[in-house]
Amino acid sequence: MPVDTDTLRTSDEIARRSLALYAPIAAAHGVPKGDLAEWLKEEKLWGELTPRELRFLTQAEPPEKERIWMIWFGEAEYTLLWSIGKIESLPLPKSKCDTDLIIGAIPLWQSTASFIHSAVLKEVEVRQEAERIYDIRVDIGKELRRGAPPPDGYDKDVAFFRHYALNWVIGYCGQSWDEITPDI
Repeated sequence: MPVDTDTLRTSDEIARRSLALYAPIAAAHGVPKGDLAEWLKEEKLWGELTPRELRFLTQAEPPEKERIWMIWFGEAEYTLLWSIGKIESLPLPKSKCDTDLIIGAIPLWQSTASFIHSAVLKEVEVRQEAERIYDIRVDIGKELRRGAPPPDGYDKDVAFFRHYALNWVIGYCGQSWDEITPDI
């Protein structure tokens, strides 16, 4: 019988990841990088940035491709916040998330201690959603290979970034955030 080597992340890890991830997402939307860096440092979250995020926040003019990726990481952010109970529901990946819910969930410019402390991992729901998003991405892939649009109104990009976040949360193959492979 195969052994499951994936280790689910803790609510603390997910909360800290979501806070750190928010900074490059916000910077991609025009929030001043220096202010974001100061907030992360004050909250002792600067070390939570991945190498990719750190490059993005410290480059004066990051490549446009990276800015677009950081904007799309909003879908992953939404999923992380849902996984720890900071956003109530995770609708099917048919359209982009409501960014106002992300903005309302993140305590930007404030202390993050209560945000981290109050995070509660939805373990059962996360595992179920990880399986469901995998199946959705398989269905999307089949249709795209046939030259057809994604089935059931799914958005392939939203599904990809949700899968990315869920694979990190479930500890898929022990991969770090920048190494995640949302395999199908």
